[in-house]
Amino acid sequence: MFIVHHFCILTILCTVPILNSTAVVDVLFPESDEDEPGLILPNIDGTPPCAKGSTFCENFDPYPSEKVKEILEKHKVNKEFFGVDELQDEFGARDDPDDKFVCPSVKSTIYPKVAINRKYKWKYIVNQKEQGYAQGVQVEICRKKNEPCDMVGAPNGFITTCKQKYINRHLLSLNSYGVLEQDTFQLPSSCDCSYKVDYRQWGNFTA
Repeated sequence: MFIVHHFCILTILCTVPILNSTAVVDVLFPESDEDEPGLILPNIDGTPPCAKGSTFCENFDPYPSEKVKEILEKHKVNKEFFGVDELQDEFGARDDPDDKFVCPSVKSTIYPKVAINRKYKWKYIVNQKEQGYAQGVQVEICRKKNEPCDMVGAPNGFITTCKQKYINRHLLSLNSYGVLEQDTFQLPSSCDCSYKVDYRQWGNFTA
């Protein structure tokens, strides 16, 4: 089974992703229809603590499972549009225990309940595995994000850093008004070693 990125519903595509890991989340439930006409799902205000510096959460306590189920059944969303990423052959080589990598990482299949989209907004992702509405995404996450690469004999005068790389993925999501939307989310895809000149050391060489 694989994920189909087009749904027979209203779709909205957004632009420019970013993560604000310092914000504190407030889940705001509407008190009445007069305050927020049509609002049926709690707003996610800021970055949820469950993100822990990432761009998604698999476990989000305020996730309105019953309301999401009700919306999916109401609109008769086809379960064939859902699925789990298949593991690509090129990832398999990294499972060799004798292989060494300068930036260690961990691979897994995630089922995000909330994630940040390309307009800096955290949104609900449709993921109800128990009802057959699953969107599983293969990710690769740095074990030592922003730490020096594990290199033997790294050249003097350079700084190495393990950098988390991301990929944009289209997933079926919900806004706070209960509208199903295809949106673009930034999810971890690989961990790469980058390097740059350490001008402090180069200054010593030229002095």
